[in-house]
Amino acid sequence: MGKSRLDNSMINSFIGVGTQILNMLLGFVLQAVFIRTLGATYLGLRGLYSNILQVLSFTELGIGTAVTFSLYKPLSSGNEQKIIQIMNFFRTAYTTIGIIIGVIGSLFIPLIPLLTHSNVKGVYLYYILFLANTVVSYFLTYKRTILNADQLNYINLNNELLFKILQTVIQIIILIVFKSFLGFCVIQIVCTVVSNIVISNKVNKLYPYLKGKNLFKHKLPSNDLKEILHNTLGTLGSKLGDIAVNGTNSVLITYFCSLYLSGVFSNYNVIINSLVIVIGQAFYSITSSVGNLIVEIEDKKYQYDIFEKIFFISFLCTFICSVGYISVINPFISLWVGSKYQLSFIIAFMLGINLILNSFRKAFSTFIAAYGLYVKDGKRAIVEAIVNIVSSLIYLIVFNMGIAGVVLGNITSNILVNWYEPYIIFKYGMHQNEKLLTVFTNFVIYMTTCIAFMFAMYKIVSIFNINILLVNILVKGLVAVTLSLIGFYLLFKNNEYFKYTLVILKKYLAK
Repeated sequence: MGKSRLDNSMINSFIGVGTQILNMLLGFVLQAVFIRTLGATYLGLRGLYSNILQVLSFTELGIGTAVTFSLYKPLSSGNEQKIIQIMNFFRTAYTTIGIIIGVIGSLFIPLIPLLTHSNVKGVYLYYILFLANTVVSYFLTYKRTILNADQLNYINLNNELLFKILQTVIQIIILIVFKSFLGFCVIQIVCTVVSNIVISNKVNKLYPYLKGKNLFKHKLPSNDLKEILHNTLGTLGSKLGDIAVNGTNSVLITYFCSLYLSGVFSNYNVIINSLVIVIGQAFYSITSSVGNLIVEIEDKKYQYDIFEKIFFISFLCTFICSVGYISVINPFISLWVGSKYQLSFIIAFMLGINLILNSFRKAFSTFIAAYGLYVKDGKRAIVEAIVNIVSSLIYLIVFNMGIAGVVLGNITSNILVNWYEPYIIFKYGMHQNEKLLTVFTNFVIYMTTCIAFMFAMYKIVSIFNINILLVNILVKGLVAVTLSLIGFYLLFKNNEYFKYTLVILKKYLAK
């Protein structure tokens, strides 16, 4: 991708993955302390509020993604006036969105008891604090976007990690000493505000033309505004799809099962989401580099070659994560929060399939964002939202499948709808329809490989039942990943994209 783009991609990816892994570990520690001090009911309440506010975040409409795409060209050409115009619009938009979320979120307050089915005291206050944290997150945070668009996302990631560590440490102290969910929520708000102030000051130093009143002096021309709004309409569909698939699970489980089971499910959900985020961060971090490449290099064959390389890397990442996940998930849950919070193998395996599907899509999302195919992808996402909700309700109401029905609904919508993502990339981005069959064939091969190894490794490591849980987890994980990587190497050692991946890894690990 050219030296600077490749270097920026690798720096952002390595730092992105590293920070997300640390975030994941911090989240595990916090979750363990949380459930041991406050219990599964409060955990379910936390998950429910987070899901409700995730649903409300559709108000953002995907403007941030559309603005990032709009910044690629002026950043590449050094057009400061255009950058100021775009950022001025973005500042106004995010301030307005924060206020709107606050108003709409307040309307949900009377419905809280109906959703929780719980006698927990303070449910209104806790919800208001979660809402406040979401609202303040939209103030000053808009300046993070220019770092991502300018291939400097590692600065943003370092900021987020620093305040995540600080927030987690203080929250753990509050939970252990005071067992206070109220204090837990307040610290969350404080860290969000301070983090945004710090990153805003950092951006002002890097881009001094964005300081103070400069933003207010430049309005975005109508043609540029139309382009951003056009792309925003597309990202709205994608956002609705994500909300329907990921943001309603806890709500459905709470309503059709119980707040307690929602808390149990949230433990697995934290692990799945953490793995998907780790993989996703690697690809999110290179989106600006791919966007820069598309702007500067119009050779579609070259773009296709980059796509296949990135797609294979997403396969390798997904393969390792899925095998490792299924091999240790239930022993890890026992060690982490206790054996009484385990789900059945069937549900755990279904969650593993969903992990694979969502992880593969990160490579597709990178190119959809880089090409600006938001409107096309938005249509797909709306269909996904409908299929997910309808199928989940059928599994819950007609077949009374409980948690398994919610997970199966996610898988159903993923399989039936999301084949369309690579289609729009090659139809409307690369304009190489003849390559679609190759891409779909590779997808089936990659998907089948992940599922087969996931099942095989679970069976193999089942023979290890060491009484010391930590040792048991380490042995199972080490055996599963080692055997799987040997098998992976034997299957793909002659694959050109595997050879490319090894060359890149050797180059940057040696630095």
